[in-house]
Amino acid sequence: MAENRPYTIYINLNSLPQGSGAMAEQESSTLGGLFGENATEADAMNAAKHIVSFATMAATADRIVSTAISEVSMRTGANEYEQRLETGYSAEKSIIGAGAALAIGAATGTLPIVALSMVMSSVNKALNISQKATQLNMAQSLEDISINMQNIRAGTSGRRSNNQ
Repeated sequence: MAENRPYTIYINLNSLPQGSGAMAEQESSTLGGLFGENATEADAMNAAKHIVSFATMAATADRIVSTAISEVSMRTGANEYEQRLETGYSAEKSIIGAGAALAIGAATGTLPIVALSMVMSSVNKALNISQKATQLNMAQSLEDISINMQNIRAGTSGRRSNNQ
């Protein structure tokens, strides 16, 4: 077990080969994509600022639009209209997000990765829509069964026409 004793470490810089320093060399990194091989740190910082400002503006705009859509049914009583607006806005938000991801992927040189993730996202979205449609169809079937059972219990099943 280690004891609390003082230790002294000596580094002899005279033993290093001529022309080398004690510090590791720094290599410049380059960005691919639109920046090319001649990108500087200022270019990278400028791009990062634009990406961050876009994300901030997008989040603020999303909050404003989502709040306005969520108040439609309270203001007008039109629940179905609110659901249509939410669905349309969700689709538009996905398209805008995909466009932004493609732009960032093209700027940073990761376009193939972004394209693959977009394909996977599309498959996920299609699966989500399919599952939601199945849920709605099942809910409609169960509601129909429930209405028929209520009619049987009330004794009105088969005695009235569809118009009564």
